[in-house]
Amino acid sequence: MSDLDLNPYAEVGKMLNVILHGVVWLVVALIALCIVRVIVIRVRNDRLLRISSRVRIVNLEHRRRRSRYGARYRYYAAFEFESGDKLRIELTFPQYDPLRMAIMGTLTLQGSRYIGFVPDSDD
Repeated sequence: MSDLDLNPYAEVGKMLNVILHGVVWLVVALIALCIVRVIVIRVRNDRLLRISSRVRIVNLEHRRRRSRYGARYRYYAAFEFESGDKLRIELTFPQYDPLRMAIMGTLTLQGSRYIGFVPDSDD
């Protein structure tokens, strides 16, 4: 008698084990891909020049997201360039807090990275 005759579920257990290992490796690969993507974006931004442009703040908003760990807020600012183009950026609270609607100033970006906003002195 073989082991299979004694335990009819042995093959199913082996298949589930293979599937579980495949899922674990898939999750590990997706996490690694996300980490690589973040590093590539950071390196790309680091290589770009900082660009400053005159803008006006056209919208400020925050959104509350609930989770089982409590509330988390995301902060956004929308800037309008002198050309009429608009850009919406997610900010941290310390970056978001000093901003006010309709203020003109200088927005500094490095690639897709927000560096800062300096309001005009006459506002």
